Amino acid sequence: FRKALRPWACTSPPQHRSLSTGSQPIVGEGFGLPIVEAITCGVPVVVTDYSACTELVQGRGELIKVKEPVTMGVNNVDQAVADEDDLVEKLERLYRDAALRETYGRLGREFAESLTWDSLIPEWTELIDATAS
Repeated sequence: FRKALRPWACTSPPQHRSLSTGSQPIVGEGFGLPIVEAITCGVPVVVTDYSACTELVQGRGELIKVKEPVTMGVNNVDQAVADEDDLVEKLERLYRDAALRETYGRLGREFAESLTWDSLIPEWTELIDATAS
């Protein structure tokens, strides 16, 4: 089964690969698959500084300030509202700075390439063992 799983590859549609910047001002995110898809293609991203987004993008893209944390629904799910002014500032920064877009694209791509089963399974195994102990 593991042999059938390959490292990330840029398999997004041509429209995705042609973006100069990706933005995902989300309220809540699980793993962040759309973010990983974008950075795999070398697309610099601007995302909310919340949940998995922070870990995936910090130092490799722009993080939007959280304007307000909110708790929603009957399950009390914590989410975050992105600061619109900060979003505009971060998008404009990337729009005006081609070198920064290039740097974030390269760093994001390098990070995405590190997300392999061989590198992640030992980390998960250690975490599960520590939790079960």
